Amino acid sequence: MKKAVAHLIPYMEKEREAMQLASGSSEEMDPYQGTIVLATVKGDVHDIGKNIVGVVLGCNNFRVIDLGVMIPCDKILREAIKCKADIIGLSGLITPSLDEMIYVAKEMERLGMKTPLLIGGATTSKTHTAVKIAPRYSCPVVHVLDASRSVVVCSQLLDENVKEEFFEETTEEYEDIRQDHYDSLKERRFLSLAQAREKGLHVDWLSQAKPVSPLSPPFSPPADYFSPLPSFSPPADYQFSPLPSLLFPRDSFSLSLPLPPADYQFSPSPPPFSSPC
Repeated sequence: MKKAVAHLIPYMEKEREAMQLASGSSEEMDPYQGTIVLATVKGDVHDIGKNIVGVVLGCNNFRVIDLGVMIPCDKILREAIKCKADIIGLSGLITPSLDEMIYVAKEMERLGMKTPLLIGGATTSKTHTAVKIAPRYSCPVVHVLDASRSVVVCSQLLDENVKEEFFEETTEEYEDIRQDHYDSLKERRFLSLAQAREKGLHVDWLSQAKPVSPLSPPFSPPADYFSPLPSFSPPADYQFSPLPSLLFPRDSFSLSLPLPPADYQFSPSPPPFSSPC
């Protein structure tokens, strides 16, 4: 997928330059619709969904700055400020990514940033975004369900004519989701430990009926059922051969060691060891 997009980028750049010349706009004007910084948050290495979103946005005339995976909060915000990003997109697949996204939203609020924040990933949801992330950041926080919705959301956030209305609708929708979530928590009634134990399963084993004996009598073998094994008695002329003689007959080989020559001089034993100290 990345190779296919890399092959198309030169053609897309030429088409963008041709459209810029045809419209008569100056070269200093930014030909892109906006700059978007994408990153998989710290603690997560999954990037398939983020890569798909980057490809889709890139094919729709957005400048995408992909920071990669396992990106800490300070690097994301520093790069967004440096590149003057119009939108920041956070991605995550595992559960700890949700807490890191909340932390990024808190830091953006603390720094006084006004950049819209996009939330996406398999573990994310609109309910979690509305309840946990959106209240931490006063600017737009939008949950993007999949890559097909990313272009629509980014276009609405960057369109001066509709972004205020889109932000208000999203805020009202998330407020309703939060209220429904809090109402569902009120309906949950928890029992005390004593009440839970009282409602537990209680079995009185002594009051239960005793096991019934079978109607048919048990199997009783006859007296001669277990016959003893026959004993082995070898014949009188049976010859037992020892095992070594069976494996290695005495006449099959002979073991002889070589002798030293007659003029061989044996060295005397070494003197006892004495320490030089």
